[in-house]
Amino acid sequence: MKTLSLHELSPFVRLCGEFQLPPGFRRDPYFIYEHEFIYVISGEAHYQIGKIVHRLAVGDLLLVPPGVLTASWNDSKLPLRFLAVHFDFHFHGNYQNLPPRSSRRITSELARVHQPPPTTPRLLLPRKVNVADEPGVKLLLERIIGEVAHKPPGHELAAKACLLELLVFLQRRDFRKQPSPKQSHQAVELATRFLESHYSRPLRLKDIATAARLSPIYLERLFKHATGRSPMAYLSQLRVGRAKHLLGRTDMTVKEVAGAVGFEAASYFTRVFQKLEGVSPMRYRRMTRGLEGVELAVSLTRSPKTGGGPHFTIPTRRS
Repeated sequence: MKTLSLHELSPFVRLCGEFQLPPGFRRDPYFIYEHEFIYVISGEAHYQIGKIVHRLAVGDLLLVPPGVLTASWNDSKLPLRFLAVHFDFHFHGNYQNLPPRSSRRITSELARVHQPPPTTPRLLLPRKVNVADEPGVKLLLERIIGEVAHKPPGHELAAKACLLELLVFLQRRDFRKQPSPKQSHQAVELATRFLESHYSRPLRLKDIATAARLSPIYLERLFKHATGRSPMAYLSQLRVGRAKHLLGRTDMTVKEVAGAVGFEAASYFTRVFQKLEGVSPMRYRRMTRGLEGVELAVSLTRSPKTGGGPHFTIPTRRS
């Protein structure tokens, strides 16, 4: 994928309007050749982008990428009303000779082969964000739709300007809400305490950010700067640390240990444990149970040979 510099950024609106999906609506997997902003005016719906499902509610703004299989459905009792703006970050031709964008037999391979060369700017844009408290976002989208629909003189420039203003807003949104250094320290502490108290539950970055009273994007940046790890990496290490205690001190099965520390699948737990500790959970248990009277020292440094996770140093017995 080509990366545009900000000097090359020149968004081009292809299609836009206000739309409505009735209750029970379901659209089969499809893909688009351009990017798309979706803003929910009323109602609810689900959008699946790739393997990730996003639940949309009033005030949510979703950015749908090109060339990724997407499905949508409305299983609520109310219709979904939304604004949609399809655009390119840089104009790269028309799409008349390309195949239809919706098909029951569509595949990721087809999407990749037939889409125009995608471009993305050097911007940090959220996939989904709620902007219900930012009425200016809806006004910008409505103005784009109005310019394209009525085509007054200079409407292309006006639509481009509105889209650029929206991109600037999304780029600056987290920075406008940056806490002070003291508040940043408190936010990291809140996130850490939340993880230590709730590690056994299914957690998403959004849950941790809510506890820290920050946006997910800014929390991840702040947490990594303070600890050297992302919140989710810290969570994995915390869970593995608790799992080591259970493996060494209880007779719980590996599956039971995995569930107790927050892993939904034992196989995934085993992969994470192996990556961080250098051995499988079962081997760790055998090693700890087989060293009666000998302390098992665990090095927190990376293996000098493999560059992998922490490794074990087993002291020799004294004769």
